[in-house]
Amino acid sequence: HDGLGRKQSDLSSDQRQQRLLERPSLLQYLSYTFNFHTFFAGPICTLKEHLVFMDGSYHMDPDPKPRNVTYPVYSIVSKLVYALLCLAVFTILGKYMSVDYLLDPKYMTSFPSMPITCMLAGTLIRFRFYLIWILADSINNAAGMGFNGYDKDGNPKWDLMTNIKVFEIELALNVRGGFNAFNSTCGKWLRRVCFDRAPFSPTVATLLLSALWHGLYPAYYLMFVFGSVSLMAGRKLRKTVRPYFLSSWGLKLGYDFLSLAATRASYDSMMLVKNFLQLEQALLYWSYSYYLPIIASFVVAVALPVGKSRKEKDSVQSTDKQFVTYPDNISHAKEIKLG
Repeated sequence: HDGLGRKQSDLSSDQRQQRLLERPSLLQYLSYTFNFHTFFAGPICTLKEHLVFMDGSYHMDPDPKPRNVTYPVYSIVSKLVYALLCLAVFTILGKYMSVDYLLDPKYMTSFPSMPITCMLAGTLIRFRFYLIWILADSINNAAGMGFNGYDKDGNPKWDLMTNIKVFEIELALNVRGGFNAFNSTCGKWLRRVCFDRAPFSPTVATLLLSALWHGLYPAYYLMFVFGSVSLMAGRKLRKTVRPYFLSSWGLKLGYDFLSLAATRASYDSMMLVKNFLQLEQALLYWSYSYYLPIIASFVVAVALPVGKSRKEKDSVQSTDKQFVTYPDNISHAKEIKLG
């Protein structure tokens, strides 16, 4: 659509990079749709990225001359090791901590056990996703998919299909940081198809689309509504409250610690409810915390001023700017050989 139905001047940098000026063949389209590297659990790539991968060609900008790209042995092995570690953690600890505990009054009515149970159960559930997506990233690299240009030292990067960044999620100081690092290729897809094109309320529209895409279970919609409010609350806190804590190292450290704790509480209140699926179970789980994370997020989102808006970054920066720019006509791209 962007390549054949819209003017180039109306496109963002990312849309110009991903546009197609030639209609793909039926075989190319089916190859992209049923690509086994991404079909079952992601990560998602664009049609342009898939065609360049299948063609074996890239056009490097600003240096157009071909460069040899070594086979990513280190990237494959290291990601495989991380996946096995996630598998070990989930297998060994999973039997001691089930999401069923989250509905058991024995564990959820006392203060010491309730937050600990939520934190451990939420972490183990995330490790299940870490395992799947890190393993998928390694498999894509093994197939030759995932080359993302060169770093500042001239070394090839193989993170185009990286879908999860564990430390950025677990140590995020706001919900937005965790969202950007979790299922990030899906986040790029949502931004490209919805956020950058929505005529109004792009955040709400994007979260609603994501909820519809996940399914029709009521708990999904509770999760995404709360997620939208949490994003708004975090944005307002960062713009209006955080500047008062930057005057000293101690104040900033204290603010960061509270932000980390609040982000983890938001994770547990938001991401765990989708495992219950049913509305009654989700509300029961929230009731054990007296709905405090939800109420606090709503109060902050409504009470705090908007703050000074920052000039929007270019769309390609907001989707983890990539260093590979693909040619409009893939068949005339310069080849980079794996060797």
